[in-house]
Amino acid sequence: GRVFATLHPDGKRAMVKVAPEVQQRLCKHPGFALAGGAWGRAGCTLFVLADADEAVVERALADAWQLALAATAAGKLTFSGNGSPSATKSTAAASGTYHSGVIFTGSGSFPDPDPQPCVLG
Repeated sequence: GRVFATLHPDGKRAMVKVAPEVQQRLCKHPGFALAGGAWGRAGCTLFVLADADEAVVERALADAWQLALAATAAGKLTFSGNGSPSATKSTAAASGTYHSGVIFTGSGSFPDPDPQPCVLG
């Protein structure tokens, strides 16, 4: 599997890794910001749990999970023209189910504690 979201050790901040178009959409919402540097360019989007709308967080987690699922199935990250990961329904069904409201944590370090403004270049 692939890490698609992490919860910061302080329990107040989290990160999702999403497609660039999804990242642009998320950064329009309060509490969301690009991770700095290469993390942000790779789709890592930070958010403060207390400031983020629950429905937006749930959608972000679902989008991140779908991207990770597609990347696992394809062995690499690929995006369609609309920013959606490319995975077939049969692949998704065989690979598991996303459970809303659960943030999966990774063993790696949390990206950039100083997020950048939401400006994609």
